[in-house]
Amino acid sequence: MSPTPVYEIVTFKLNPDVTPEALRAIAAKVDPAIRAFPGLLSRDLLHDEKTGEWVELCRWASLAQAEEAAQKVMGMPVFAPYFALMDPATITMRHLPIVPLSRAVPA
Repeated sequence: MSPTPVYEIVTFKLNPDVTPEALRAIAAKVDPAIRAFPGLLSRDLLHDEKTGEWVELCRWASLAQAEEAAQKVMGMPVFAPYFALMDPATITMRHLPIVPLSRAVPA
């Protein structure tokens, strides 16, 4: 049986002096380093303009790959500028298995 894919859901708010444009720019700069981890299937950034909350949503092929990447990222200097933009008191991370319900049918 193949591993169950998971979503890594990281929520956070930016530090007061950080603009959304700055976050998007640095998020793009760290993207190659994230894509280098085995098992990454997709990565998206979502923003709730009303609350100021951001969500980084990564889909991983397995929980083990997601957890390994999350551990390694914390010690990699390339990610320090990205994490420096975030208000540490607001950061949460969860790994949740995907329970498939429906998929769009290609035309």
